[in-house]
Amino acid sequence: MKIYKTPAKYYFRLHHVRPRFKNNVENVIIYVASIVAKIGKMESENFRELMLTKLKEFPGNVNLEGKTLQNWRTEIAALFGLYFEDSKFTFPSLIAIDLYENQDLTKFFKYFLYSFQYPGGHIKINEVKKIMENKICFNPARYFLSTIYELEKLERGNGYLTKGEACHVIFNDVRATTDKDLKNVKKIASLILSNRKNKCTYDLAGDTIRYAGDILDYLVLSNLLKDFGGKFFLNKTERKSILKFLKNDTYFNLKEELFSNSRKLEEEWVKFVSEPISRKIFATDVLAFFAQDEKEYSEILKRTNYVIESDIPSSGARTKDIGDFGENVIYGHECTYLKINRREDLISIVKCIPNHFAVGYDIQSIDINEFKKYIEVKTTVSSKKLTFNKFHLTKNELGSAQTLKENYFIYRLQVIKGDKAEDKVKLNLRVINNPIELYKRDLIDIDLSSGEVTLRKYQGEDVEVLTWK
Repeated sequence: MKIYKTPAKYYFRLHHVRPRFKNNVENVIIYVASIVAKIGKMESENFRELMLTKLKEFPGNVNLEGKTLQNWRTEIAALFGLYFEDSKFTFPSLIAIDLYENQDLTKFFKYFLYSFQYPGGHIKINEVKKIMENKICFNPARYFLSTIYELEKLERGNGYLTKGEACHVIFNDVRATTDKDLKNVKKIASLILSNRKNKCTYDLAGDTIRYAGDILDYLVLSNLLKDFGGKFFLNKTERKSILKFLKNDTYFNLKEELFSNSRKLEEEWVKFVSEPISRKIFATDVLAFFAQDEKEYSEILKRTNYVIESDIPSSGARTKDIGDFGENVIYGHECTYLKINRREDLISIVKCIPNHFAVGYDIQSIDINEFKKYIEVKTTVSSKKLTFNKFHLTKNELGSAQTLKENYFIYRLQVIKGDKAEDKVKLNLRVINNPIELYKRDLIDIDLSSGEVTLRKYQGEDVEVLTWK
């Protein structure tokens, strides 16, 4: 059996910072985003000290040495661009603020991959120079998606890419990495098919394929690819987002003066990464998580109040946006609770409150004993269940919590899509009642100025999400 190797004359190995927390990346990223967004602008020396303290507080890090924590800090900044420094201060990036405010990890990875490219400010200047000398101009996510898209046409709808192919035929081959305009994609796809026909194998050692493999894994986290046993297929319910990647021909402008100023390079890079966020390129369509294919997605769209394969009474809420979807799920949960407890006479009282009313809660509800409930829904989307223990309350929400006391509830809903194609979406619901009283009893922390809530001794009550039948 023949082992395929990238021809020596085309070989140039790309690499990037590989975080030590790769297997727990979602929890770490959302944790750090919440910290930097809350800190805001701070003198860089003070920021570094505070960040190290906060990283040590992350679950499981208490015994980590200072050097390891320093590595975490630099990896987070370099790879994901959550913050940047000028000559004196450190600032949160737009991508960090957006993640903190929206709790949407799927959207975060879309933005990250949309801008992540070579050359870029995520690697050291001496490496940038080597990349420039080899005329590399390469957005790996865009190129992988383009190659699979071409394989789809050649394989009549059955196109996929493996980590070995992504590494040896694309990531480490200048015929792909210098192909700024995607003119060689068809040839690359044909070479992959030829290798399959000839039953070629690839060196799959971890050190060899890890960088290309990381990009494929991040594409799964962004919901753009589905992983079927190591074969990565396009997620066709994300067609609009995929097309945005394919059309993205914007590359980082590496000016001459940046080669001698690493801090300025980092600052310009974070600005470049943040630009698509300012234009609001992406918004997660939660229904795309539930559908296995385009046909099922079309069917779901016809049912405007779709919640886990069940119809519920109309709440008037949309379901494609994360916030609206979360509210709709909880609306259905509350209605179902009344129904199964034979208090259908109270269902009409359950209402979704339009955002523009700014009353400090999303849903007005009631329990079977006619105890009124005012519910603020906090929805997070991720591929795995998060242990993240922070969320944010606005001034209106804090005010309502203080006024309504035991009638005020926070429903923390996690939409967990899984990182394998066969995984079914799960909903995890945790209920927190009367957060102000919990704060007074020192069970949770609330920063009354910023509205940040941190769960400590009290984590809330896990509740099964009920669906209308």
